[in-house]
Amino acid sequence: MHAVVDRIEEGGIAVITVTGGGEMYIPVRHFGFEVREGMHLRVDFKRDEKSEKVSLARIKKLQKELS
Repeated sequence: MHAVVDRIEEGGIAVITVTGGGEMYIPVRHFGFEVREGMHLRVDFKRDEKSEKVSLARIKKLQKELS
C-alpha cells in the first residue's frame, strides 16, 4: 500500500493519506525514522499470530472466571 504524510498535527500525530482513499492517524514516535510532511511511505501490515493467541487465551480465562 502506498501512502503520503499529509501533515503532522500538534501533539505529534502524523496524518497519513492512503492511496485509494482513507487516512491513518499514527503517533510519530511509532516510526523508526524522522517523519516529514510530503514524505511517501510504503505500508505493509503483517498479522501477529503470537499476540493474537496470547490475547485470546486471556479473554477465554476472563470469560471462564465470569461464568
